[in-house]
This record gives sequence, C-alpha cells and structure tokens, in this order.
Amino acid sequence: MCAAVSVVLVGCSDDKATPLQTVDSLGEVVAAPTAITAPPITDAAALRALLLTRADLPPGFSPLADPTIDLGLPPAPDGPDKARTDPAQCSAVLEPLAVQRTGATTDGAARFAGPDFTSIDVDAASYSTDAAADAFTRVQQTLRECASYSGTDADGVAVDYRIGALDQPTSGDASTAFRILTESDGITLTTDAVLTIVGSTVVQLTASGQEPIDPTVLTGLVARQVDRLRTPPQT
Repeated sequence: MCAAVSVVLVGCSDDKATPLQTVDSLGEVVAAPTAITAPPITDAAALRALLLTRADLPPGFSPLADPTIDLGLPPAPDGPDKARTDPAQCSAVLEPLAVQRTGATTDGAARFAGPDFTSIDVDAASYSTDAAADAFTRVQQTLRECASYSGTDADGVAVDYRIGALDQPTSGDASTAFRILTESDGITLTTDAVLTIVGSTVVQLTASGQEPIDPTVLTGLVARQVDRLRTPPQT
C-alpha cells in the first residue's frame, strides 16, 4: 500500500485537517450472520461482472485495467525495496480480502481513477459459508490492532497511518465502516471504507482523495454494490 500512496499524494494539499474518530469508536467486531446459506461464487468472471462499473460511479471516474500502468507509476527502484510496516501485521490493512483471508473460492476487483487524484476501489472475495464469516471478522480484527502505525514506501519515504470509525448506514447482511488517514511529507490522504458481507461474498469499497468523499455518495455506491451482488445481471 505504501508505494502507491507516495504517488497518489502528489499534488494534494492539506489546508484543513480531516476529522478522525478514535479506533475505539469502532466498537465490538460486527458479527457476520449466524447462518450463511448463499452458495459461494466460484467463477472469477462471474464475480467480476457483479462489481461496480463506470456507469455506477459519479461523473469523471474511469476504470483502471492495470492501476500500475494507468496511474503512470515510475519503474521499481533499482536498489533494494525499502518498504516496511511497523507493526508488521498492519501491512494487511487494505490488502486484497483474498490475501487477508486465504481460501477464497474466487476474488476480483474494480478500480477507478477520478479527478484531483481521487480513486474508488471495490475488492471482493467469495468463500465457503464457514470461511466467509471468518474473513469478515478477520479484517475487522486487523483494524483494531492498527489504530496507529507507520512505515516507509519502496523508496524509503516515511508514511504514517491512523484509523478511526466512520459513520455509515448498515449495508448488506452485516457491515462496518472506517476511515484511514495516510500522512507523508506533510500531506494527508483520506480513505473512507465500508466492509460488507453479502451472502458468501465479502466486499470492501474504498474511496480515497485529498478530501473525504461525500458520505451520501459513499452510501449510494455501497447500496448499489450490494444490489448487484444480490441481483446478478440477466444474461
């Protein structure tokens, strides 16, 4: 995550501080439904077809087929990779769900770049009924272990992270929301995220930018994503 942050932050300003609730305000881990009966999605193309498209997003956002290429990231440094995270387990924050909890039957992502260095990303992973609840819980546990952490990107630039709760309506079968403030060289990036479980699929929607996304826009995006997972497109 750190390597991408150093590029995304270019050109951002920090004229006013973004409010952040304490990580304690996340409260207890939100429980997944006690009975998950929906079968897991096993086909990657089928899951990808259920994720948000450009038509679902606000004007000005375009899909990234390959974020590394489309963002114009510089080539990897010739020297050793200096990326690190302290504590080490916090490197899992915002990692793909299928990485945080292995064993997914399939996973997929949709990533979009918008104006003024904004981005909206959707990450989803489908699991067997028992593993879906564990994945939903595991992500939340990591957040509570990483209220504040630090690290460096691949070039050794220092990056600091803080996590707090985010007020969002409940979505899907169960959900939780959080905010991450990423600070480097006096610049702050705000990432607002909603983690939702819909049947056997866990999905995380994040919106990043120099200013927080409009909460009503985030709510609408999450609702649309949940609807797509519940009602697959007709073929």
